[in-house]
Formats: sequence, structure tokens, C-alpha cells
Amino acid sequence: MNKIKLRLLLFVFLTGMGIASCKVTQPYQMPAARMANLYRDIITNDTTTMANLRWQELFTDTTLQRLISQGIARNLNLQVAYTRIRQAQAYYQQSQAAFLPTLNGTIGATRSKLSEAQD
Repeated sequence: MNKIKLRLLLFVFLTGMGIASCKVTQPYQMPAARMANLYRDIITNDTTTMANLRWQELFTDTTLQRLISQGIARNLNLQVAYTRIRQAQAYYQQSQAAFLPTLNGTIGATRSKLSEAQD
């Protein structure tokens, strides 16, 4: 009789644990974050930055400008990147052309003649 009570107790315990493990938890809620006075929210009146300058304006030495121009012209990575950009533009234009209307036409002619025996 002791074994039966132990099995019953074990069954009740495992059943209770199984039911408890199926409980749906509360969905995750993101905590409220402080959004005021962040770095990118600061508006400055100064619009002059180095990013707006062309490199020819930044480097005024003619020898340095010539060397930079030669380096850019002979840079294989830039040439490959430029070629890939051109290819992507061509693929994009080709895919856009699929949405344009198309016009197809066929012309056919058939000539038949009865044999002299059927005349």
C-alpha cells in the first residue's frame, strides 16, 4: 500500500509540474527609455563641416592633388566598385523594363492549290 501512495503522489506531482510548465508567461514589454537630449537631437546652427568640402579644397598643394588624382585613377578597387555599380544600374533598368508594355505581332500567309485531278 505504501508503493501505491508513493506512485500516486509522484503522479500528482508530475502532473502538477506539467500543467505549471505549460503556463503562458506575460509578453515582453520594453522598458521606457529616456529620449530627451540625446546626441543626434542636438541642433546646431553651424553647418560648415569638413564633410561638405571636396578634397581639392581641403588639400591645396598642386603636387599632392596630382598624386591623389593619379591614385584615384589607378585604384583597381575603385574601378571594380564603379563597374559593379554600373552593372547594378543596368540590372535595375532591365528589371524596370519588364513593367513596360510590350507589342508582339506575327504575319503569316498560306497559299494552297488544288491538284489537277480535283478540278
